[in-house]
Amino acid sequence: THPDFELTPRQGLVYIRNTHHFGYLSKDQGIKVELHWRFGSNRFLFPVSFHEFWRDRQILKLGGVDVATLSLEHMMLLLCVHGSLHAWFRLFWLNDVARLVSNHWALFDWNGLMRHAARLGIARMVAGGVLLANLMLGSPLPAAVRAFAEKDKKVHRLAKMSRYLIYAPVRPVHKPLTWAYIYMKLNRSLLRNDMR
Repeated sequence: THPDFELTPRQGLVYIRNTHHFGYLSKDQGIKVELHWRFGSNRFLFPVSFHEFWRDRQILKLGGVDVATLSLEHMMLLLCVHGSLHAWFRLFWLNDVARLVSNHWALFDWNGLMRHAARLGIARMVAGGVLLANLMLGSPLPAAVRAFAEKDKKVHRLAKMSRYLIYAPVRPVHKPLTWAYIYMKLNRSLLRNDMR
């Protein structure tokens, strides 16, 4: 389904270099699957290497089988970057953040997480996601996140725009010359504090 047409070999190379996944749909089962080779088309929005993910992985047992998965810290970073990029228009993404914060509060080193996010240039997205989860779903707001949001006023601005877009009467948000379209473009321009 993504792309929704057959690619020539040359188009395939360009597609792989400039995007991040193929989408498939099982018509019989109604199941959608995306196979990713990156976490997004813009590698600067989530600049974490596979090596770092693999080094910090955790192992879960699923059906008696050991399965490697992201560490809690990397899961939080990824959820917040992904949700922020889409202005949280699917509430289950925000719910995932709220549950991760609520259920694993004590397992996080929140100061370390925010320092790591700052080194990656994604602290605004992480703080925005955790703040929005607090405002909309009542999950706890860690002191390190609150302190970052107080210093970087754009975190509150992003949260306000995301709330508008979640409730926006105009869908899709890519319809030009609507407030939803303008807010989405402005939202993306504020995700990082640099132009990458």
